[in-house]
Amino acid sequence: MTDVRAVLGATEIFSGLSEEVLGLLAGAASRRELPAGTLLWKQGTPRQALYVILEGSVEISRERDGVVEPLSVEGRGETVGIGAFLHTSEHATLARALTALSVLELPRAEVRARLVSDAAAAMEVLSRVAVVMNRRLQYQSSRAVGPEKGYGSGAVRREHDLLGERDVP
Repeated sequence: MTDVRAVLGATEIFSGLSEEVLGLLAGAASRRELPAGTLLWKQGTPRQALYVILEGSVEISRERDGVVEPLSVEGRGETVGIGAFLHTSEHATLARALTALSVLELPRAEVRARLVSDAAAAMEVLSRVAVVMNRRLQYQSSRAVGPEKGYGSGAVRREHDLLGERDVP
């Protein structure tokens, strides 16, 4: 059995959230097993859920003028569809399972219903969403100079110096 709180806490987007907030999110999560080729969402459909990939991989792509352009492949421990936590606009991309896929699905409506009565928890979650979205936008905008110069995974290491303990990217 998967410890949903631990899985959520190990992701870039939810790392550092309190146990109470992780509990709120875990209560909204459901595990889904999907065969290869399954669409998580189509380009032009409303954003409805965030997915944490437990096993397998997802290709994010977009169609322009009839040509499908692969953008990224996401795997175990990554989150896709995070924009659903901010708004219900339409997806600008398509997400397809490249392999058999196991995900935790966090529906927007269910997460909002759980966070509506706890403003502090809502701010914690939304600030983490904003940080990750900003990091991903920086990565995408750095492609001309090399993605290795712009992408930060969110991983940190603990260091100690004269200023004390710090998390360092």
